[in-house]
Amino acid sequence: MNNLIEKINRSLENYTDYYEMTSYFRRENNKLFNILMTVCSYQLNNQMDGLNNTLLKNIYSKEINNEDIEYLSNLVGKLENNFLKARVYHFLFLKRKKRDRNDIVNAMLYYRLTLTNLTNNHDFYEFVRHSFMVLYLGNLVHHHGDDYDYVKNSLIDIFHKVRNEDVHKGIHILHIIDHLGIDNKENIISISQDIADLAILNDEYGQAILALEIAKTNLHPNEIEKISDVNRKIADCYINIARSNNGLTAAHFLLKAIETLRSIKDSREERLRLYEEMRDYQRESLLDLKYCETPPFDISPLQEDVRNSLCGCQDFFDMLFRLSCCIIDIIKIDTIKEKEINLPPSFTDLFYQKRIYIDHEGMPMDISDIPSTIDFGNISDNDKNTLWSKMVERIKTHHVISCVAIEEALRILNSTYSIEYQYILNLCKNTPFVPQGHEDFFAKGIIAGLNGDFLTATHLLVPQIENSLRHLLKLGAEEPTTLHSNNEQERDGLKSLLDNSEIIRIFGIDGVIHLRTILLDKRYPSLRHSIAHGFIDSSHFYGTGSTYLWWLILRIIMIPYRDCWEKRYS
Repeated sequence: MNNLIEKINRSLENYTDYYEMTSYFRRENNKLFNILMTVCSYQLNNQMDGLNNTLLKNIYSKEINNEDIEYLSNLVGKLENNFLKARVYHFLFLKRKKRDRNDIVNAMLYYRLTLTNLTNNHDFYEFVRHSFMVLYLGNLVHHHGDDYDYVKNSLIDIFHKVRNEDVHKGIHILHIIDHLGIDNKENIISISQDIADLAILNDEYGQAILALEIAKTNLHPNEIEKISDVNRKIADCYINIARSNNGLTAAHFLLKAIETLRSIKDSREERLRLYEEMRDYQRESLLDLKYCETPPFDISPLQEDVRNSLCGCQDFFDMLFRLSCCIIDIIKIDTIKEKEINLPPSFTDLFYQKRIYIDHEGMPMDISDIPSTIDFGNISDNDKNTLWSKMVERIKTHHVISCVAIEEALRILNSTYSIEYQYILNLCKNTPFVPQGHEDFFAKGIIAGLNGDFLTATHLLVPQIENSLRHLLKLGAEEPTTLHSNNEQERDGLKSLLDNSEIIRIFGIDGVIHLRTILLDKRYPSLRHSIAHGFIDSSHFYGTGSTYLWWLILRIIMIPYRDCWEKRYS
């Protein structure tokens, strides 16, 4: 035991990242290493969430019992790495049956001692991350002692040094200052607007929007003129971003500008002009959301192919793009159809021509609905139903194989990089598929999937798909509604949207059929129906359909970054 602790103290002398520590403790299989690996594998308040969301586990986390808690309590005093001690005390506070305030005080102390080494190494983002932990925990238990004050003053000092030199770093700290209430609202508003002006001067319009949004959230609702001024600047930034792009990307940002201008009085004429400009971008656009296909491969070397594909990644964005667009292909529906047509009849086809599908409660289901967008030629209706049922079975098999690659890629990504919520949120803010105001749904759904929590991911993402498809049609100046004979207007449902020719043009018939099959087809079973009505238990949401659908949504979000990825990592 003592020898192991001495080994840990020697090996982890300079470690300040919990992912690095997790990898270290995975090397040996013994009680000490297993428990410390579990402690390091938890994401403890790395995101600015409440206490209920702090015990987010990754794929290496294991259950901790009362005996393990007592073991950690006796162990922590023998550890020498300040960051590891801070995490153990932090973990003990969260997991004890009766919480001990001294655990938080000790966690703050050792997080602060970790910062001393980080300051000497000039590691900005590590310093800010650990500073947030001290301030967050201090606010949590209202302990604003010497450690809290030291970190707060240090963070403010660094903020004033970097805010005029690096807009990205300035906004990164400003988010923490705003979230934790370190400064008063008047100062935050003034500083946010100064940073935004600097970002606009440097043509960094996306960063300017982030700063202006902070200013806007701190303004009182009665300060209508000031809010209008901020919205005016935000709209101008969106317009500038749009005019530096083309196609659906430009239309996406123009629509954001139009929606922002709705909050400004007497802006109707400008909005109409921007609508016309948005339509022009759409009419001239090519297929912005085209799919990036990879060549087919056999199942036997599948995991090795994924490892080879990801081993040369240069950073998190590179690996995320490869995970979403390069590790597997989307099988073509016509290929599946031709294979099934050319196969000789099976025993099942000859003796059980009418297929009956039973749901999870033993009820036979009506499966007469088949996609109208597939050309079945002169095949009879009854044979079409049989053919489509066999095609769905082949699609499901393809998804099962694909999920092997997806899960292997997620394992590699989680063992290589820390996943920052703000980074994923920014990706969602800059893709045409995500309407303004819906970014958090997609970001939290993507983060959940990256952490292996497909139950949460599907419940967040599936309800958003219909609205996003409608949003894409609006970008193309198409109103996705139906006018009835009694002059009542009704929004098109998901099925109608997936049959829409413009949606098929954007995603391709293969992408649309895969989405439709998972979401609507009862043979799969229909994921949208299952979520809306709560018919099935939670275990179903960790299966193939949820994983593959999550990957499809991630793929759609990442595809607009294809040109950027090719230029940067060619």
